[in-house]
Amino acid sequence: MAPRPLIPDSQLVFSAELAAAVGLAEAVLLQQIKGLYLHQPATRRDGLAWLHVSRAYLLQLLPFWNPRELESVCESLESLGLLCIDRQTAAQDCLLLAINESPASTAASTSQASHASASTTPAKAAAPTMATPATERKAPAAAMPRPAKRTGEPLPPDFQPSEDMLELLERFHGVPRGFALQQIEDFTLYWRERGSAGHAWQNRFKQHVQFQWARQQQETTGVDHGGQRGTGAARRTRDSSLESDLTDTSWAE
Repeated sequence: MAPRPLIPDSQLVFSAELAAAVGLAEAVLLQQIKGLYLHQPATRRDGLAWLHVSRAYLLQLLPFWNPRELESVCESLESLGLLCIDRQTAAQDCLLLAINESPASTAASTSQASHASASTTPAKAAAPTMATPATERKAPAAAMPRPAKRTGEPLPPDFQPSEDMLELLERFHGVPRGFALQQIEDFTLYWRERGSAGHAWQNRFKQHVQFQWARQQQETTGVDHGGQRGTGAARRTRDSSLESDLTDTSWAE
């Protein structure tokens, strides 16, 4: 006995939303036919893309159906206006069919075609929304709009640093809580007088406190980083550099 393959046959993929709308069998057949557009050339006619597909091949793809069941599903899709079948070839092994993705505007003409078995032309349908991969290109996707820049808000007149910010300053930057609280008045007065709108006022307060604390430490010791007492000009230069570092708010713009 020959060993069975690990994956004995191909797997079927179908849309659950489509199956809920038109039926499970109809969704399976419709998406199998749509997949054929990727591998077989289509003929443009009457605003639709027509495919020549043999019944035997469809039954090979869908072996759980017999010929009568396949024909029944085809008729169901045709009555829904989702599938057009050229009745000239319906009696032969090779079907000439086309998916109609705009059934609402063509339901009447498709219904007439299903009753006129001796008709010489298929029912006309509106221009399809499905593009034939071999002959049509997809339109380029529209560029995503850039997000609008945040406008910011003025500093609230009753601004207070959060407890988390006070704890962060004390624990990780060595700034006593009392010293940080003493800076609220100067910080509020400075930004209220400027009338500037901004973001992240808690972080701006943190920078303000860090700067004031570092300046106090330098004024108290009067010693530069090399351990020597600096001149007034050197201290001013160092303070200017420190102020630039601690008051940089470009990240919050």
